[in-house]
Amino acid sequence: MHDELPLVRQALDAGAAGCITKSSSPDVLLDAVRRTLAGDAYIEQPLATQLARHQAADTALDPRLESMTQRESGFFVMLAEGTPARLIAERLCLSGKTVSNNLTLLKSKLQVT
Repeated sequence: MHDELPLVRQALDAGAAGCITKSSSPDVLLDAVRRTLAGDAYIEQPLATQLARHQAADTALDPRLESMTQRESGFFVMLAEGTPARLIAERLCLSGKTVSNNLTLLKSKLQVT
Protein backbone atom coordinates (compact mmCIF):
# COMPACT_ATOMS: atom_id res chain seq x y z
CA MET A 1 0.00 0.00 0.00
CA HIS A 2 3.00 2.29 0.44
CA ASP A 3 4.77 3.82 -2.51
CA GLU A 4 7.98 4.67 -0.66
CA LEU A 5 10.65 2.64 -2.44
CA PRO A 6 12.57 1.48 0.65
CA LEU A 7 9.35 0.09 2.13
CA VAL A 8 8.42 -1.55 -1.17
CA ARG A 9 11.87 -3.14 -1.42
CA GLN A 10 11.73 -4.40 2.16
CA ALA A 11 8.26 -5.88 1.64
CA LEU A 12 9.42 -7.70 -1.48
CA ASP A 13 12.62 -8.86 0.23
CA ALA A 14 10.51 -10.14 3.12
CA GLY A 15 8.56 -12.34 0.72
CA ALA A 16 5.63 -10.24 -0.43
CA ALA A 17 4.16 -11.75 -3.58
CA GLY A 18 3.43 -8.34 -5.01
CA CYS A 19 2.91 -4.69 -4.33
CA ILE A 20 0.25 -2.15 -5.21
CA THR A 21 -0.64 1.21 -3.67
CA LYS A 22 -3.79 2.27 -1.85
CA SER A 23 -4.68 4.47 -4.80
CA SER A 24 -4.81 1.51 -7.20
CA SER A 25 -8.02 0.97 -9.09
CA PRO A 26 -10.21 -2.02 -8.25
CA ASP A 27 -9.22 -3.55 -11.61
CA VAL A 28 -5.53 -3.37 -10.68
CA LEU A 29 -6.28 -4.95 -7.31
CA LEU A 30 -8.20 -7.81 -8.92
CA ASP A 31 -5.45 -8.36 -11.48
CA ALA A 32 -2.82 -8.41 -8.74
CA VAL A 33 -4.80 -10.91 -6.67
CA ARG A 34 -5.41 -13.18 -9.66
CA ARG A 35 -1.77 -13.14 -10.68
CA THR A 36 -0.43 -13.79 -7.18
CA LEU A 37 -2.93 -16.61 -6.67
CA ALA A 38 -1.61 -18.09 -9.91
CA GLY A 39 1.88 -18.01 -8.42
CA ASP A 40 3.19 -14.97 -10.25
CA ALA A 41 4.71 -11.90 -8.66
CA TYR A 42 2.91 -8.62 -9.24
CA ILE A 43 4.25 -5.09 -8.92
CA GLU A 44 2.04 -2.24 -10.03
CA GLN A 45 3.48 -0.54 -13.12
CA PRO A 46 4.37 2.84 -11.55
CA LEU A 47 6.12 1.07 -8.66
CA ALA A 48 7.97 -1.26 -11.03
CA THR A 49 9.15 1.73 -13.05
CA GLN A 50 10.36 3.53 -9.93
CA LEU A 51 12.15 0.39 -8.72
CA ALA A 52 13.89 -0.02 -12.06
CA ARG A 53 14.98 3.63 -12.14
CA HIS A 54 16.35 3.54 -8.62
CA GLN A 55 17.85 0.04 -8.67
CA ALA A 56 21.40 1.34 -8.85
CA ALA A 57 20.64 4.32 -6.61
CA ASP A 58 20.55 4.44 -2.84
CA THR A 59 19.56 1.05 -1.46
CA ALA A 60 19.46 2.05 2.20
CA LEU A 61 16.34 1.03 4.09
CA ASP A 62 14.09 3.43 5.89
CA PRO A 63 15.85 4.08 9.23
CA ARG A 64 12.69 3.02 11.03
CA LEU A 65 12.92 -0.43 9.46
CA GLU A 66 16.66 -0.73 10.02
CA SER A 67 16.15 -0.22 13.75
CA MET A 68 13.79 -3.19 14.11
CA THR A 69 14.92 -6.19 16.11
CA GLN A 70 14.62 -9.68 14.65
CA ARG A 71 11.51 -10.30 16.75
CA GLU A 72 9.96 -7.02 15.60
CA SER A 73 10.74 -7.95 11.99
CA GLY A 74 8.85 -11.21 12.51
CA PHE A 75 5.85 -9.33 13.86
CA PHE A 76 6.11 -6.84 10.99
CA VAL A 77 6.11 -9.59 8.35
CA MET A 78 3.10 -11.33 9.88
CA LEU A 79 1.30 -8.01 10.20
CA ALA A 80 2.13 -7.16 6.57
CA GLU A 81 0.73 -10.54 5.52
CA GLY A 82 -2.53 -9.60 7.21
CA THR A 83 -2.20 -12.12 10.03
CA PRO A 84 -4.58 -11.26 12.88
CA ALA A 85 -3.06 -10.70 16.32
CA ARG A 86 -4.83 -13.84 17.59
CA LEU A 87 -3.03 -16.01 15.02
CA ILE A 88 0.29 -14.29 15.69
CA ALA A 89 -0.15 -15.19 19.36
CA GLU A 90 -0.91 -18.82 18.46
CA ARG A 91 2.04 -19.12 16.07
CA LEU A 92 4.50 -17.64 18.57
CA CYS A 93 2.97 -19.32 21.64
CA LEU A 94 2.37 -15.95 23.30
CA SER A 95 -0.60 -14.46 25.08
CA GLY A 96 -2.85 -12.12 23.14
CA LYS A 97 -1.91 -9.31 25.53
CA THR A 98 1.82 -9.82 24.86
CA VAL A 99 1.23 -9.69 21.10
CA SER A 100 -0.97 -6.62 21.47
CA ASN A 101 1.71 -4.86 23.52
CA ASN A 102 4.43 -5.78 21.01
CA LEU A 103 2.34 -4.58 18.08
CA THR A 104 1.63 -1.29 19.86
CA LEU A 105 5.35 -0.78 20.53
CA LEU A 106 6.24 -1.70 16.93
CA LYS A 107 3.69 0.71 15.49
CA SER A 108 5.02 3.45 17.73
CA LYS A 109 8.62 2.70 16.72
CA LEU A 110 7.67 2.77 13.02
CA GLN A 111 5.52 5.87 13.55
CA VAL A 112 2.45 4.26 11.94
CA THR A 113 -1.13 3.73 13.02
